[in-house]
Amino acid sequence: FQDTSTSGSSQIASWLWRFGGSEVVSTQNSSHTYNETGRYSVTLQVTDANAVSNTTIKSNLINAHTKGLFLRNGNEAAVRGAVTNDGGFVMCGGVVGSNVGAVLKSDKDGIEEWFYTYPGGAWANSITEAPNGDLLFISNSYPITLMRVNQTGQKVWETIYADLGNVYGQEIINTGDGGFLIIGSRNWNVFLLKVDDDGNAIWNIEYGAPDLDVGRAIVEKDDGTYLAVSDTRTATAESNVLVTNIDLDGNTLWSRTVSNVYSFSASSIAPLFGGDYIVSGSQQVASTRDDSDAAIIRIDGEGNTIWRRAFGTDITDSGESAIQVESGDILFATNSESFISDDSGHDIVIRKISPDGVLLFQKSIGGEKVDRAGAIQKLSGNEWIVFGYTASFSTDAGNDMWAIKLDVNGDDYWAKH
Repeated sequence: FQDTSTSGSSQIASWLWRFGGSEVVSTQNSSHTYNETGRYSVTLQVTDANAVSNTTIKSNLINAHTKGLFLRNGNEAAVRGAVTNDGGFVMCGGVVGSNVGAVLKSDKDGIEEWFYTYPGGAWANSITEAPNGDLLFISNSYPITLMRVNQTGQKVWETIYADLGNVYGQEIINTGDGGFLIIGSRNWNVFLLKVDDDGNAIWNIEYGAPDLDVGRAIVEKDDGTYLAVSDTRTATAESNVLVTNIDLDGNTLWSRTVSNVYSFSASSIAPLFGGDYIVSGSQQVASTRDDSDAAIIRIDGEGNTIWRRAFGTDITDSGESAIQVESGDILFATNSESFISDDSGHDIVIRKISPDGVLLFQKSIGGEKVDRAGAIQKLSGNEWIVFGYTASFSTDAGNDMWAIKLDVNGDDYWAKH
């Protein structure tokens, strides 16, 4: 805060700043840290050498907030998010303990623009932005529901694919032809649904082994085909990761198993420079262990495993999402019980990994309760955004949606408490 007062016949001798609380500062220029959110008035009283005073009040001048921490009286959690073309981002999830979906839109500085709940019987499980700026998200219910809202959160249309049966939607992505592709599961088989810009179904496919198979994530390759990642049971493993190449018409080109541990559950796939891909997830190395490690697998464009790495201790860790930075290193968003001393919750742990799979650093973000990441994406330049939720920094007994803006060193611009 800078004093711009001008003196009259006598020089100004003293200053008294008030920032909306009890603190009084007597320097000519000052600064103040607000520890609670809200609007605050600022008062400056100046007094000259003749004891003549003048007071200026700027009502509601300061709107104090915590960037990226979206506080409300509900109990909301974000599971996924997407960076939008206006430089901001959206997060999707729902109200904990209910079947109510929720979507929040923020600007690039972590300031909420709007928040809506959608009482349609399910959470919003994955979200993407259409070319015109509308948002499309899928439900995590049976049957699968696809909803489109405009740039202010108002519903444009909603399509329930009841004729497809018990389809569970896991992720939705944009496709190069202007449409969208959804991956999930139906009757414990992998299920893919291709739709156009209006939500009309174009094709769908279903595949899987005799046991349980679940579609987890999908990405479009540079050649226009798709890599679908699924969890599948095998004769020697509780769960393994299957990568399947699908062409533009839904035909299977090839399929590869890319993990060889007792159990590996995938959560995401992301492209790397040069045509490789990174699969994130969690692994359990033996049936005798109850804990899991955060795990990551680098594959080439043909689904061949280049390397696999796991990170964790003898307590549960899980891998959620990874993305490559300009240096070629990989930022890996994980969740861990290892950094909580009393096992009362989880911390978000950001791990940076070299292109060869060497751990460069790991940094925890969170408090004494449950704080979890759902995904990581590039925000702009060398800035990255982690989507998730926090109980540690919630204003009530529940959860709040949480976005954490990071630099390439894993240091956060927002949300460090």
